[in-house]
Formats: sequence, structure tokens, C-alpha cells
Amino acid sequence: MKVIKAIDFLRFKVEEWEEPELKPSTAIARLLLFGVCTTDILKWYVEKKVPTVLGHEVVGEIIKVDKEIKNFKVGDRVFYHHHSPCGFCEKCRKKNFTLCEVWKKNSIYPGGMAEVVRIEKPSILNDTLKIPKNIKNEEAIFIEPFACSIRAAKKGMAQPGKKFLQIGIGLNGLLNLLAFRAFGVKDILGIDLDPLRIKLAKKLNICDGFLAGEKNLKEKIKEYFNGLPDIVLVGPHSIEAINFGIEILGEGGILILYTPTEPKIKIKVSPKELYFKDQTITCSYSCDPYDTRDSLRIISSRFYPFENLITHKFKLEEAEKAFKILAKGGNVLKIVLSP
Repeated sequence: MKVIKAIDFLRFKVEEWEEPELKPSTAIARLLLFGVCTTDILKWYVEKKVPTVLGHEVVGEIIKVDKEIKNFKVGDRVFYHHHSPCGFCEKCRKKNFTLCEVWKKNSIYPGGMAEVVRIEKPSILNDTLKIPKNIKNEEAIFIEPFACSIRAAKKGMAQPGKKFLQIGIGLNGLLNLLAFRAFGVKDILGIDLDPLRIKLAKKLNICDGFLAGEKNLKEKIKEYFNGLPDIVLVGPHSIEAINFGIEILGEGGILILYTPTEPKIKIKVSPKELYFKDQTITCSYSCDPYDTRDSLRIISSRFYPFENLITHKFKLEEAEKAFKILAKGGNVLKIVLSP
């Protein structure tokens, strides 16, 4: 089988590997579609992992399944999550699934960018989902990234009547905006440094937007919302974006940090300001089995034509070209690869 191994940042090598063997309480799946995640173009994040097989946004078809697994059969089209909790430890009992030690281990071998993978026991038992027949692969590929956005909406206590500002409206930012809309939030706005992204967000009928850094931006946001936002989600991993998020957040508001920064970056906040404005700063990291199920449910409801967010398609062996296009930015949202 073909495996795409990351050998350095934005550098890949096509290798031939033997297909993984079936083990107790596992399944073997053939890749149908793979989505490139922006996490895998964070230089500092990737460099600490290479050489490795990256990738976790996947749709596949089960070709082998262990006899102990009763919920799936050969031929099932599935989403399989690369991180799955044990469901029994103290952190899982407290619903802190993304802190579970089992969750932190990769639950697909050797990784998403392989023609055939083994779905490990935690994933096949807890977070592998059958895809309904009426859902295309190009829609199902959004289950994992949209689940991350759903988690953010939950962390932000999204509900009707709230005002939501998304800083950074690349693909993940647009998915966040859609997640908040799915939770009933109507007053939404995005800002970005790239005017192409603002135009694209409007063209896709997702949100209005302002250019980050333009004059009187804070006043324009206040005028748009008739006040300051209740929830601000910071997508970019920059101190400038985080500081602006803190500055623009309304009283009683929640600031959500969505992307990890480089380890050396520190933020300064005033405990006094947070206290007397009754503000909260929180983070939203990945997603759990409840989020992926909510994601599939919303996607299946035809809430939004998610496949419209796909801007580029490549073959699996063209991974290096695809990753470089995403890293360059501009008029690009979701990139998918097929075998």
C-alpha cells in the first residue's frame, strides 16, 4: 500500500508498506478521502513529530473486522477518529475526554495518509461512525473538523441572543461560524487579514467580515453588533490576534483560544479587568465522541452544503503540493486527497 510519510516540514515521501494486520478488537479500513488540516502546517508542531505519517481527517471503507466487533461489517463506509478516549478513567468520567491518556495516543495506524489503516480498539469501540448512504464522502470529510467547531460552540456557551466574533476566517473560522449558527446564534461576524477570505465568506453565505488592522476596527465592530461581542474566538496563533480578542470582548463575555501558539508565546492579562468585567478565557482543543456524533447529525440534516467549502482536490501522492498550497494561504479552504 502507498503511505505518505512526512520527512520534514512541508516535505513528503511516497513509500510502499505492507498493509497493517488485523488485531483483536480492531478493524482494517481502505481510505476513500483524506482532508488536509491546518494543524499539519504549523511548522513548530510538525517538526517535533517528523518523520511520521500525518493526517486525521478521514473517510474510509471497512475491509476487515475482528469477530469481537459487532457494530461494523465489511463494506461499511465510516469516519474513524484518530483520538478516542478509554471512557473509564477519572478524566473520562469527568467528561474531560481530550485529557485521557488513551485519547492522546493515535488510534489509527500508521496515520491518515495511508491507503489502508488499522482502526485501533479505542476508536472502533468509541468513535467510529457509520456514514449514512445519502451523505457524500465530500460531506463526511468535515465530521472531524466541524466536531472541533461544535466543541468550541459548547465551550463558548453558544445560544440564541449571543453576539459572536470570529477572528480568522479561513476554513476553521468558517466552520466555527457555522457551528455557532447551528446553536442558534444569529449575530455573527468575522475578521481576517486577507481580503480574499472576507469576500469568500460572503460568497459562501456564511458571514459578513471586516479587514483586520483597518482603521477604527473596534468602533466598526461595536456598530455592527450594537455593542461588544459576547463571545470571541481567536483562530490565529498570534499574540496580536489574542490581544485584540481580549480588547474587543464585552462584559460577561467568553474568549476562546482555538489554536496552540508557539511555546515561547505568553499573554498578559489583567486579573482586575477580568474580575470586574466578569470575563472568561478558555480554550477549545480537538473534539470528543459526543462532538463527532453531533457533527454527523448536523451535516446529515443538510444544515449547510459543506462540500462547497472544498476548493482543491489532489491525489494522495500529490500531498506535498497540496500542503504547500494550504500553507501559502489566499483563496484556499479545504483541500482533499483521494487514493
